[in-house]
Amino acid sequence: MGILIGHASLGSNGKISGDASGDQNGKEVSIRRWYNKPWNVVLRPLDSNIAEKSAKACEAGCNNTALGYDQTQRNTAHTEAKKVGYDLSKITTLCETDCSAYMTLCAIAGGVSELEYTGNAPTTRTMVNAFVKTGKYQKLTDPKYLTSDKYLKRGDILVKEGSHTAMALENGSEVTTIVTSKVTNSFPYYGVDVSSYQTNLDYTKMKNAGCQFAILKIITKDGTPDKMFEKHYAGFTKANIPVLGVYNYLYTTNVEAAKIMAGKVIKTLNGRIVPVCADIEDKVLMNLGSKLIDIINAYQKVIEDEGLPFILYTGYSFYKSYIKPYQSKLNSKNNWIARYYNGYTEMKISSKPDEAYKPDIPNLLGWQYTSSLIIDGSPSRLDGNILYRSTIVKSNTKKGVVTANSLNVRSIPNTSGAIVGYLKKGETVNILNIDATSGWYQIGNGCYVSSKYIDVI
Repeated sequence: MGILIGHASLGSNGKISGDASGDQNGKEVSIRRWYNKPWNVVLRPLDSNIAEKSAKACEAGCNNTALGYDQTQRNTAHTEAKKVGYDLSKITTLCETDCSAYMTLCAIAGGVSELEYTGNAPTTRTMVNAFVKTGKYQKLTDPKYLTSDKYLKRGDILVKEGSHTAMALENGSEVTTIVTSKVTNSFPYYGVDVSSYQTNLDYTKMKNAGCQFAILKIITKDGTPDKMFEKHYAGFTKANIPVLGVYNYLYTTNVEAAKIMAGKVIKTLNGRIVPVCADIEDKVLMNLGSKLIDIINAYQKVIEDEGLPFILYTGYSFYKSYIKPYQSKLNSKNNWIARYYNGYTEMKISSKPDEAYKPDIPNLLGWQYTSSLIIDGSPSRLDGNILYRSTIVKSNTKKGVVTANSLNVRSIPNTSGAIVGYLKKGETVNILNIDATSGWYQIGNGCYVSSKYIDVI
């Protein structure tokens, strides 16, 4: 007997369209046992939390008779789900989906906001590329995942391209279930950004005062390192304040110049794995039209080709005037926006900003909410920032060698995670992804190791 899977199948009329809205027979969107389609791809979430949330969403939709199957109305379930915050159990208006639209809906409900769409959901012919492009799914094609349910994990998505798709709702018999410790997601983080203008910082005092991260200016207009970059990097790191980004204030008005500056940032980082922010706000970048998006995208490609996450920084008004009109061309999935709603009124790091003024833009990663932050350890006012989530780096499957005598493998990227295995000195691992918040390497689904004990080869 196979594991349970959830899917959207044919309408109660036995056809792909023309049925009444909603599940007329309890089988249109339902749970059944695994079967060999045969499948040709498995999409596996890289984050176990996404896998679990997606599976719960799939179960909720399968148990809600308001959701039925009809390809001609395949996006109406998404419309209704959006109204109830993607809690599929709360949909009451009769609506429709199909197999790939349903898997997309479950993934969005599971936290994969990159799959949010207007218009038409991915189909079984396009969904593999769409899911992998988010950076949150691994594409598996080994026959052991396709011809048997033994190695499937809860949350895996089975795909027969051009035909059908379904989700595994149980672990297969060959999957070891790990009981992980409960760790509360501590986002949002509160932190600062600094440059050569900030000197005489007491990083330890800043840590004790509640500073949870720092973003540093890395190079100047001529491409040379910011004179305080190395000191800031060492100081924050020593005080256990993670450096979650470096920024480059851009004056580049063409694609080639942008690529050159991105290369200089990479050179200055000298192998350090840190997200890179392109600071887009100077007046020379105004009124460039869609050319500005070409500049940003070119800069981003250089950064991401190096295996680093890219972040776009700009002011809210600049974004609305010069970027939003061309939003459809923008590739950035991590946007850090400045919007000061409180003038130059001093704010403590413990004073949380008014969320009513939070910038309403796609792919918001962080909000710079004040330039008048006061914090113990800094003799001057600083920029105050909120970070809402982590950035994940795709490592292009680099390999690494264990340098510790015995290295714990943990279920999440920090020492609070449950130990799920051990590695010995000299063992080689494939680095699938890098958690940019912690710097830990992901070497498998639910398997992370500290980068401090891995030498990349």
